[in-house]
Amino acid sequence: MTPKQSRPQKTDSRTLELPCPCGRIYITITFHEGRPFEIFTRLGKAGGCTSATTSGVAVASSLALRSGADPLDVAKGLVGISCHKAPVYDGGIEDKNKVHSCVDAIGRAIRELSSKEEKEE
Repeated sequence: MTPKQSRPQKTDSRTLELPCPCGRIYITITFHEGRPFEIFTRLGKAGGCTSATTSGVAVASSLALRSGADPLDVAKGLVGISCHKAPVYDGGIEDKNKVHSCVDAIGRAIRELSSKEEKEE
């Protein structure tokens, strides 16, 4: 991996609202030079272990992205991770729409927004 890039003063971002077993999660991904750069999360409920976990995943994922990791590799590592709560569905009831955890939702957001950025370039 390359050294971590410094954070520019301004970045563009996109926010997705997704269901997860613990409620709604808002995932904001910033972009620098057309690539995902940082991730911020906000869970519908304040505080607690779940918020701490999602914040930790966001910080670690941001560090990987800022150090040159492929966004789709980061997403692949997170998508499919499940928790003890029953999954929820984002859209239809097909398996592809099943959100297994807050971590899974973060991976899905990275994958979706990375793909959109590539198409818009």
